[in-house]
Amino acid sequence: MKNENVDVVFGFGLYPAFVSWMAISLLPPSARPAFIVSEINSPRREHLETSPRWRAALNDFIRRRMYPAATIYTANSLDGVAEAIEWYGVKPHKSRRVPNLIDIERLRGLARWEPPLDDPRPDDKRVASICIVGRLFRRKRVDTLLRAAALLDKGLDWRIDVVGDGEDRPNLMALADELGIASRVVFHGWLENPFPLIANADMMVLCSEFEGFSNSLLEAMALDVPVITSLNTADAKDMCARGAALGFPVGRYDILRDHIETLLRNGQRRLSLVQTARRYIQRHLLANAIREYESLIMDAFERRGARSHP
Repeated sequence: MKNENVDVVFGFGLYPAFVSWMAISLLPPSARPAFIVSEINSPRREHLETSPRWRAALNDFIRRRMYPAATIYTANSLDGVAEAIEWYGVKPHKSRRVPNLIDIERLRGLARWEPPLDDPRPDDKRVASICIVGRLFRRKRVDTLLRAAALLDKGLDWRIDVVGDGEDRPNLMALADELGIASRVVFHGWLENPFPLIANADMMVLCSEFEGFSNSLLEAMALDVPVITSLNTADAKDMCARGAALGFPVGRYDILRDHIETLLRNGQRRLSLVQTARRYIQRHLLANAIREYESLIMDAFERRGARSHP
């Protein structure tokens, strides 16, 4: 913080934000810039699941002191805002929900994909792809998709494309074999560019126990891929209530099976989801999201001025 002319500091992530906050605290009160802190997880849920416990306690200690002290607290999820208010003492008028950032042109370039004129996943003779993306560990609950797939109507032709790696991969491969679907499940591992595979999928599925706000779902929507998500957050429930995705309770592979069969059989239902999702993601598209961030920064700047000149 050598430059005392800084007006606003934006801290992304817990530890970078903490370092910024501590540096700001060393300045004289009149020279302190406005401080915006950004949370990308569900802070209370993350605290409950962080290990070892000393790290969870340290994170909790930092949050309880830093979040209320920020000029504006932001989160990219409804739960991130609600939990900061309920558990960490953030005042509602100092909190703000911010969008994710989706660069749709970049995504399409990476996918080498052009938007279709009609149903983006027409019925044809190719094998339908059910795609799931993420680190393979217990919280992602990829087993839910495998169990749902094992119950699908025998007359349907499909495969599961698993993108990602992690400690749960051997267990998931063993489960696919146990369920008799190993020949239909492709474990791609980590891919530097997964977007061609995602863009050509018939649906994207997320089974997690909880998330902050899944960027992978927004990216799938931006590529006109229908989405099915576990109802693991307030945002997941909201996108399903708006008709932008289909939802199922965490772990309910029977309901997930029903949704998968619906999308495999019904092109109009796929198209309806895609069209609604196009409207749903508008706030998160880069140009629109940048305007929101610019407004947020100006708000923080004005609050700093009001504090400096009562």
